[in-house]
Order: sequence, then C-alpha cells, then structure tokens
Amino acid sequence: MEKHKFKSISLGIAVVFWLAESALHRLFFGGTHFDFVPGELNELWMRILIVLLVIAFGSYMDMHVCSLRQKEKEKEEIYHGMLKSANHIINNFLNQMQIVKMEAERCEGFDHGILEIYDSISEEATGLVKKLESVPRLSEECIVNAVVPK
Repeated sequence: MEKHKFKSISLGIAVVFWLAESALHRLFFGGTHFDFVPGELNELWMRILIVLLVIAFGSYMDMHVCSLRQKEKEKEEIYHGMLKSANHIINNFLNQMQIVKMEAERCEGFDHGILEIYDSISEEATGLVKKLESVPRLSEECIVNAVVPK
C-alpha cells in the first residue's frame, strides 16, 4: 500500500472532485437534478481531463518517491560497504601494530607509558569506527558529529 500511496490519494481526490463538481453544477448552475455524468460534452471532457491530471500527478509522485527511496538505499549500502572496508583496514593495522607492541614489551628500558598511550589510541580508533557504524542518519553532519571529539 505504501508503494501506491500517492496514487490512492490522487484517486480519492479525483472522486471527491468529480462528486463536488456534479454537486456544484446542480446547486449553482441551474441543474434540475444531480448528474453524475454531465450531459454537456464540454463539461465532461473538462472533468475527465482534470481527473486524469490529478491521477497522473499521483502516479508521478509515487514513481518519484520510489526513486528517492532507491537512491537512499543505495547511499546506505555504499556507506556501510565503506565502513566495512575501513573497519577491515583499521583492524588489520591494529593487529599488525600488536607485533610492534610485543617487541616494545620485550625491550628492556622501554617506557611503559608509551604502551599505555598505544592502548589508548587503539581503543579510541576502535570506538570511533563503532560510532560510525551506528550513525542515526546518513548525512555529513551526523557522520562528522559521530567522530568529533567532545
């Protein structure tokens, strides 16, 4: 139903228009009875034209909204693909940096404060990637705000 939302609305508007036009013709233009289908050819083709235009606009809106949704879905897929790729690269880097950390731990006289800084940097990078994965809305502002230091 969501797929044809505007078509349904436009069809409803067209029916209401047709009935209202028939009622107005009866009440204000001297009709003797309620004509659902007007007797005058000029009146009939004008109503049909307006009804078709309203329905065509509803159909166009459905197609346009569907296109926008598809583009949004593609944008989300690209974003999540980029995140997975970046996450893979960062995890590989952090895993390879573990070798450097193990060598530093074996070195006599190596400052253990540096190792604590390394652990902090590693945790921060992992946390920022996780924040990027849970961005509420795909917009530049939301993405930047996810990683801006607070």
